[in-house]
Amino acid sequence: MTDTITHVLFDLDNTLYSPESGVMQRVIQLIHQWMEKHLGLSAEEAERLRREYLRRYGTTFRGLYLNYGIDPAEFLHYVHNPWVLESLKPDPVLRAAILALDAQRYIFTNSSREHAERVIDRLGLDGCFDGIIDIAMFNYVSKPAPLAYEVALRTVRVPPEQCLLADDLPRNLGPAKQLGMYTVLVGKANPDGVADMTIPRLQQIVEIWPHLQRLAREQNGRQAPGNYVKGKS
Repeated sequence: MTDTITHVLFDLDNTLYSPESGVMQRVIQLIHQWMEKHLGLSAEEAERLRREYLRRYGTTFRGLYLNYGIDPAEFLHYVHNPWVLESLKPDPVLRAAILALDAQRYIFTNSSREHAERVIDRLGLDGCFDGIIDIAMFNYVSKPAPLAYEVALRTVRVPPEQCLLADDLPRNLGPAKQLGMYTVLVGKANPDGVADMTIPRLQQIVEIWPHLQRLAREQNGRQAPGNYVKGKS
């Protein structure tokens, strides 16, 4: 077994693109519309329930699926309307950074494949990824549920010690780290050392890549996390 990172899993929303793009705000707007229309909720009730499901299940969708038996494809198609991506533009710096990583690269997302493909297209990242691991592949559970990570590892067919997960949510990095993956937190502080390294923007992953590979070689099976933190730019 190699002692380096050979596969990188990238979260999609608010990781490939900046939260300042407004994409997720538009998705949340459509989630509210769907809940008000299909569940008969007021705007205030929809917001309260959305936040509760997000806290309990990791995504609003998972809570609706478990408690209301909604149709996954119909809901995801509605909230992933192409309109939500109108602010995204091609990002040649991000493209160059991703392609510079000497590893196989996958999208690992709680969103639909259709949405992931649109994001990739809007950002000009065609050809950057070896595959998409979407929510349908892990039976509509959501990160941070263990099944999602099990499916991801079965898909890439390497042990967790050879994988890196880059995600904007600390709660999604915790299970990956427990399995033995290396972790990069994008855009946030690093609470309780949940991530091996942090970067303000995903474009900077190419800058910390040598540090990540050195960390993997030194640990060769996972010990204490590194303490390298890329400063804000």
